[in-house]
Amino acid sequence: MKAVIIGCGDVGLTVADMLTREHHQVTLIDRSEGMAASIPDDLDAMVITGNGNAVSTLKEADTEHADAVIAVTDSDEVNLLCCLIARKISNCSTIARVRDPIYLEELSFLREKLGIDLIINPEYAAAREISRLLVFPGADSVITFAKNRILLTNAHIKEENRLNGISLARAGEKIGTHILIAAVERNGEIIIPNGSFVFRDNDRIFVLSSPEHTRSFYKRLGFPTNRIRNVLIAGGGSIAYYLARLLCEMNIRVHIIEENRERAKLLSDRLPRAMVIHGDATDKNTLIDHGLLKTDAFVTIMGADEENVMISLFARTKTSARLVMKVDKSAFRDIVDELKLESVIYPDQMTSDFILQYLRSTQNSQGNNIETLYHLFDGRAEALEFFVRTDSDVTGVPLRNLKLKSETLISCINRHGQVLIPKGDSTIQTGDTVVVITAQKGLQDLRDILK
Repeated sequence: MKAVIIGCGDVGLTVADMLTREHHQVTLIDRSEGMAASIPDDLDAMVITGNGNAVSTLKEADTEHADAVIAVTDSDEVNLLCCLIARKISNCSTIARVRDPIYLEELSFLREKLGIDLIINPEYAAAREISRLLVFPGADSVITFAKNRILLTNAHIKEENRLNGISLARAGEKIGTHILIAAVERNGEIIIPNGSFVFRDNDRIFVLSSPEHTRSFYKRLGFPTNRIRNVLIAGGGSIAYYLARLLCEMNIRVHIIEENRERAKLLSDRLPRAMVIHGDATDKNTLIDHGLLKTDAFVTIMGADEENVMISLFARTKTSARLVMKVDKSAFRDIVDELKLESVIYPDQMTSDFILQYLRSTQNSQGNNIETLYHLFDGRAEALEFFVRTDSDVTGVPLRNLKLKSETLISCINRHGQVLIPKGDSTIQTGDTVVVITAQKGLQDLRDILK
């Protein structure tokens, strides 16, 4: 596949890195000479300095023969224009990052009337993920498959869960037959557990099941499951706006602290059911005065990663509330992981996953399409959902008889709305959606899991 990426920020470079690792041809465009010059030397991509919305620049990038144009500059309007021009000079797929809330109600028009194939709003996607985390307060992350019928959650085992020293086989009564422990991360190592696997405190377990059984599982093991009734949000940007809308629809009380007076007034006008406070969320007294010690959840989504980290560290010393934090800079990931700050949202990584998911599905329009894709363990593994369109080598065969590639697990099957945890004698059928967790890279079709 040949892809042209316009915008060399974190998202553009992350997508480029993913595609080149899968041996696709990538051309990067950025109007900033400094940005273009800062691209890592080990990224195997052509780099062009110029405006991505200029026909001459797109032609220089050989857009006429591209399979996809991906516009992820800082400007929504530039991204849309780049895609429109690209469609005039090529028959490629077009992907635009669009973040302004004004476009949220117009996405169908932009797709259908302007011919843009995929529009991604990372702030809205981040808000949806945070809202899911607040519904499952025991989990550090929540990933959805099969139109929310299947959840992949993860959490750290603590002393109060009483699993230390117990094997997976012995823990079966607590875990239940409708739950799959799909993976365990221990000291940075990824383990696909079998019955003899012994849990240890501080293990991070990845759990697959339906929402109902997931909630029951966390309750049995003593994780927090109390319904969150009020949320304090530090920062009043686009994510805060989307999140407040979602939470208010769930009848959760929302307080937002925003330092910019005009922005605070705008949020107050647009969010009549939320309490918007004009104040400095980096000031500890402001946080305490406006409910940090009483809130059920505290979400830090300010513009600067450094502020989010520091505020979250302070909150952890003052409250047992559910803590969720946003981080934009991928370079901070290792540092943040060391701090063990519960749930951390990476909007740029989410955007990259959506783009890669779409591109892989377009490469396989006749087979078992990828419906959903997420990167796990800092990109060392993937969780993919495939829709089974036709009979093939993977259908109708007991799973124990399938010769799977190494480090690959068929972890869940959705059959007409029924969530199945597969056994050795289970089979995959046409019409199923199948969730696979694998360390293999570049899978495009469910048949790719076979040796």
